[in-house]
Amino acid sequence: MIKDLYNIGLNEQEVDEIIDELGYDEALNLSCNYELIKKNIELLKSYGIKNIKQLIIYKEDLFLKNINDIVKMFSSYNIPVFVSLINEDVTTIDELF
Repeated sequence: MIKDLYNIGLNEQEVDEIIDELGYDEALNLSCNYELIKKNIELLKSYGIKNIKQLIIYKEDLFLKNINDIVKMFSSYNIPVFVSLINEDVTTIDELF
């Protein structure tokens, strides 16, 4: 099951890093929800976010949200500016919550 993380575009080293940082149980939870996570990754990439792996490690719960909820959260910000800030520092994402 943990191998489903490869389905979201992560390589073996990245999966190992996620397990090390989040723990096996959380990594398994992400793996079980890989289809939702993949959709959310595509949405975030469409906004221009580049540091997806760092975001998964820092704010894994973001990737388990409904895609419409993410769109709604981002819509209250100047998206290009906010994305630029997130790309510089992933902790900026905390302003969404």
